[in-house]
Amino acid sequence: MELWRAVDGDFAEEFARRWAGGRLALVDERGVELAIASLAVVERPTPGTGERRPWLVADFRPDLARIEALLRTLDRDDGGRSRPAA
Repeated sequence: MELWRAVDGDFAEEFARRWAGGRLALVDERGVELAIASLAVVERPTPGTGERRPWLVADFRPDLARIEALLRTLDRDDGGRSRPAA
């Protein structure tokens, strides 16, 4: 297994450039395709062994929940205003 190092650049961009197959989808153990807003690949220790392996982190929240979460993380000035609206 080859692990991707962050210093090698953006994994998703490089993967997309190299992928020659068809559409990719994440499925559950029954083969049912899952609706996922976004997917991240992280490296972390495997519980019990401590061996570092890649893990998938999937965001199953509906779009409105992701937008609300983003809005809660923004500072007041990130909207482009230097002072509150009148």
